[in-house]
Amino acid sequence: MKKTTLALCALLLWACDDDDGDATAGDAATPDAAEAATDAGNATDTGATDAAIADAALPDAAQPEPWAACPVDQIEFRQVDVGEVTLNTACVGTGQTVLLLHGFPEFWFGWSRLMGALGTDLQLVVPDQRGYNLSDKPEGLEPYQVPHLVADMVGLIDALGETEVVVVGHDWGGIVAWTLAAVRPERVSKLIIMNGPHPTVFAREIAENPEQRMASAYIQFFLGEGADATLSANNFAALADAIFTDAFTEEERVAYLEAWGQPGALTAMLNWYRANLAAGAPSISEVPVVEVPTLVLWGLADEALLAGNIEGLDEYVTDLEVQTFDDATHWIAHEIPDELAAAVRTFIEAD
Repeated sequence: MKKTTLALCALLLWACDDDDGDATAGDAATPDAAEAATDAGNATDTGATDAAIADAALPDAAQPEPWAACPVDQIEFRQVDVGEVTLNTACVGTGQTVLLLHGFPEFWFGWSRLMGALGTDLQLVVPDQRGYNLSDKPEGLEPYQVPHLVADMVGLIDALGETEVVVVGHDWGGIVAWTLAAVRPERVSKLIIMNGPHPTVFAREIAENPEQRMASAYIQFFLGEGADATLSANNFAALADAIFTDAFTEEERVAYLEAWGQPGALTAMLNWYRANLAAGAPSISEVPVVEVPTLVLWGLADEALLAGNIEGLDEYVTDLEVQTFDDATHWIAHEIPDELAAAVRTFIEAD
C-alpha cells in the first residue's frame, strides 16, 4: 500500500507534510465486467449526538415482489429499490445470505475474487453502494451521510425477505457495516470486517496518532472542489496510479475505469467523504457498542488504515475475534481471497 500512499501524497504535497492538519478520516454490471468477475472466480468530531446515527433506524422499506433465488453458476444483476434509492446489486450462490459492502473507490466487482471462493455454498448479495457505478447517485451531500447509507442496507435486507444476514464490510463499507450492526443489531446475525475502521477507534487514532494523521492526509484533498477534476483527468490516471497495485489484473483495471466513468459517479463517491468528514459534518464517531458476534480480518501492511485501528476494539465490541495477516495490504480481498474465504466460512459455521 506504500505505492498508494505515495501516489496520493503526490497529489497534495503540503498535506503529507502536515502532522497537525485536520485530516480525518454498476455496469461493470456490464456483460464484460460480469464475465471478468466470473473468470476472476475515512470522522473526528466527537461532539455529535447519538441522534444522527439513530436516524439510520428508518422504517423498513417495503419490497413489492419476493426475492428470487440467486443463480448458482453465474452472477446475476438486479436493480433493487431499497427505499430512497435503487441499488445495482450482484447476486450469486445458494445458502445462508451474506451481504458484501465495498469501500472507496471500488464497487461490487471488488469482491469478485472472494465471491468466486464463497459462492458455492452461500448466497452472496453484493450491491454497488449509493453513488457508485450503476446505483442511484442523489445530488448534494446530505444524502451521503452515514444514516442514509445504513438505511440503504436495511432496505436491501428487507428486499431480500430476510430478518437478519451476515454482513461483511471493507473500508467505507466497513464503516457502514459497523454502524448497521450497532444501531440495527437485529438485522445482523454476524459481522465481518476487513480493513474497515471502527468509527470511534478511527477518530481516536486521528486525534492521538500522528502516523495515522499522515496516512489520512489525502482526505483533505478529497474534501476539496478540485479533487473531481484532478482524479478524473486523463482517464482517471491519478486515481488509477494511486490505487492499482500488482494485486489488480488488467481486466480488473478496465472494469474499474468503466465504473468510475459512469455519469456523476466520481463526485458521488467523493461525497461520502465530504458529507461525513468535512468540518461541520455530523459526527460518525460515536456509535453504540456492537453486540453481534464480530470477526475482524486485518492486513497489517495497510498504509492507509494503520494497525492502531484494531487496538482497543474490545471496548466497543462485546464478542470479538481478530485475525491479522502480516503481508496483506488495504486490498486484502484481492490479495488473499482464499484465506479470507476459509476464515469467513469457519466464523459463519461456528455456533
